[in-house]
Amino acid sequence: MTDPEAMDFLISIAEISGVFVAFGVLIGAVQNREAVAPEKKALAQAVSMIGIVSLLGALVPPILQTFGLSGRSLWFYSTIGFEAIILFGFSAALSQKDFREYGPVNRKRWPIFSLVYWFPLEISLQGALLLIIFGALPEKGNALYLFAQWVNLAEAGIALTLLVFHNERDNSQGSH
Repeated sequence: MTDPEAMDFLISIAEISGVFVAFGVLIGAVQNREAVAPEKKALAQAVSMIGIVSLLGALVPPILQTFGLSGRSLWFYSTIGFEAIILFGFSAALSQKDFREYGPVNRKRWPIFSLVYWFPLEISLQGALLLIIFGALPEKGNALYLFAQWVNLAEAGIALTLLVFHNERDNSQGSH
């Protein structure tokens, strides 16, 4: 895949990510008149946060390319930017007490999701980004970045699925 093809793909990921953010906000905002379950609020926050991280991360390479970066430099600095966005997103989410206690990365409340999130998804995402940073596969920087973006979008999709299927009557079970 060439860099221009990768840019087109990243723009598509950004568009899809925007839809995830919109769904997360919409589902989180359109609630019944009773108090919103903290799990549902935390899931809506997760969908929005991961979707925004994905959207912004997908737009880093096209923006840096407009400044003349290409090849290894483009993917290296895009990865640094994406990592900064991930760090900022997680810091913002984890600064919220409800998110820490009820959010989908809480392994006690969401054992299956947190296991899938932290191990195959987040490790593969971070592994791909580390391969770019350390130049292990310099000719595959665009492919590794696209893979990391796809994994990030998968994380948002899983969180959205949990939100859509969340059953407030079962919120004490922790096995949603």
